Amino acid sequence: MAQTDYRTLKHFRLLYPENLKKYPTFSRGIRIELFYPNTDFFTTVKEHPFICIVPPEFDTMVTWVGESHYFRQNGYYSNEDKMAEATVTPFEQLLDLFMFMKVIVEERPEDSQLVIEECFDSRTILEYWIKQNTFHKTTIFREFGIGTRLFEAIPDAHNYFDRNTICTCGMADCDNQLIWYIKHEDNYAVPFVLNHYFRLYFEIDTKNAMPDWDASHYDETLEDTETGYDTFPFTFESKSFSVIDTLLFPNGISLNELVRTNQ
Repeated sequence: MAQTDYRTLKHFRLLYPENLKKYPTFSRGIRIELFYPNTDFFTTVKEHPFICIVPPEFDTMVTWVGESHYFRQNGYYSNEDKMAEATVTPFEQLLDLFMFMKVIVEERPEDSQLVIEECFDSRTILEYWIKQNTFHKTTIFREFGIGTRLFEAIPDAHNYFDRNTICTCGMADCDNQLIWYIKHEDNYAVPFVLNHYFRLYFEIDTKNAMPDWDASHYDETLEDTETGYDTFPFTFESKSFSVIDTLLFPNGISLNELVRTNQ
């Protein structure tokens, strides 16, 4: 079997547990049964057949991020019951639970389904891109909201997962992108960004990951105003930025050493 070239696995469409009729066995030839898939979805999959089924714990984490921002703006959660039961799991405990695969669309008269054509090792993919996306300059990707304030706020050997951009309308529940950020003493890593909650990008490409970014919008001295974030959409550098304790986790030793490999 030919060795997988992980450079070609640049982004994956996410399938959350709520989209699945049942959590599938992760192996070639298995059919993935979906709730109410539409023609546009299958057309998109045909064009880009790389899928990642995320664990329920990651779904909870993404929900928690959205709800925490909603709370900041409104003073309450949109789903109080769900938040009361939510437990956020550290990323290093989730690395082996992501299921990365290539699928084909099986068209049938009654419906269409996805069939797993190839499986990829999740930890190998994540470790590869952590190495690829490790940077020394603290402001190298300012369009992702990464600047000196974030770099100084997060302790060394910790990671952070939160929104790094929101829609310029300023509404807390109208965001664009989430980011996973790992901080070390003299560098940081961005394993991936999550665009609109359903597309995970490993290759840090602003044309794909954030098409509406304009350099004129970014200024580290700007502060968000009472009218919202309409002139400053980067939450990491906003006046009210602070690390959310429940989303800040120390990395395991192996991950810590991994990020420093090939430096």
